[in-house]
Amino acid sequence: IEIYLSRLEQEIFDIDTNLRYSNLTRGERLAMNTLKNDRSILIKEADKGAAIVVWDREDYLKEADNQLSDENVYEEISGNVIDPLVRVVKNHLARVKIRGDVSSETMDYFMVNNPSLGRFYLLPKIHKRLHSVPGRPVISNSGYFTGIR
Repeated sequence: IEIYLSRLEQEIFDIDTNLRYSNLTRGERLAMNTLKNDRSILIKEADKGAAIVVWDREDYLKEADNQLSDENVYEEISGNVIDPLVRVVKNHLARVKIRGDVSSETMDYFMVNNPSLGRFYLLPKIHKRLHSVPGRPVISNSGYFTGIR
C-alpha cells in the first residue's frame, strides 16, 4: 500500500497544472469579463456556505455606510495616525531587542517598510436573508505593521 501511495503521490505531483488552454467557452469568457468589468455590481464570496454572491454596488455601499456610521463601534479619525503608531511600535521593539528578547531578523519581520491602514470590506451574510443582505465587516491588516506581510 505504501508503494502504491508513493507512486500515486508522485503522479499527482507530476501533473502539469499550467493550462495551455481555457476550460471556458468563448461565450463564457466573454460573460465573465462582462461581469468583472460591470461597475454596478460587486462579486464577493459569501460569509458562510462557500457561495459566490453578486451584490448590487449601491446596496453594498449603503450597508458599509450603515456599519461605519455606528459610533459605538467605529470612530472617525483624521490626520496622520500611522507615523505616531510606527514610532511607538519601533520604540517598544527597540527596548525588547536591547533586552535580548528578539533578534534583528525578528525585529525586521515585525516592521513593515511602508505601512498603511487596514482595508475595510464586507462579506455578504446570505445565510441571514436574501433581501437587504447584511455584511460581515472584515479589516484586512496586510501591509499594516501589526499585520502579517
